[in-house]
Amino acid sequence: MSSSTAKRRYKFLLVDDDEAFCQTFLQLLEEEGAPIQCETCSAPFIALNKALHEDFDAVVADIGMPGMTGIELIHKIHAHKPDLPTIVITGHPDFTYIDAVDAGASDFIRKPFAMDEFCARFKRIMRDHQLLLQIQAAVHHVEKVNPKKQKDKAQRQLLIKEIEWLQSMLSTEG
Repeated sequence: MSSSTAKRRYKFLLVDDDEAFCQTFLQLLEEEGAPIQCETCSAPFIALNKALHEDFDAVVADIGMPGMTGIELIHKIHAHKPDLPTIVITGHPDFTYIDAVDAGASDFIRKPFAMDEFCARFKRIMRDHQLLLQIQAAVHHVEKVNPKKQKDKAQRQLLIKEIEWLQSMLSTEG
């Protein structure tokens, strides 16, 4: 993880209808001392509005909530913010990591979980997200380079190699 990623204070939205869980989570997160700021919301429809109109680095959603599941919430968020990292949490034993990732989540954690595990997973999805942003920026830059000019051709080849390296980092780190 780069030093800029390590020093940044991330902000995420925790969506869970169990308010006691949310309060315990906030307390444990504070005790952990992680550079992560958390806002909680117990109503999925309000959380959707917050996720779409406020600036969060990620959304963490429980699966089982009344009115809208965490998976439905993630789908609705990704329809407008497809690159926003998401973590699905649940205490239901019949839901798996594969189910969560297939549904579009960046990660999955089964309740109960240790706060240090959550922090490690959160930092990983943030690192992966930073790599994705670097890849997107490199692709955008490559698209602007004129492949017909000899000088630009060499620059384009270097950028393509950088993109390939970033993609390999992203695939091996996850």
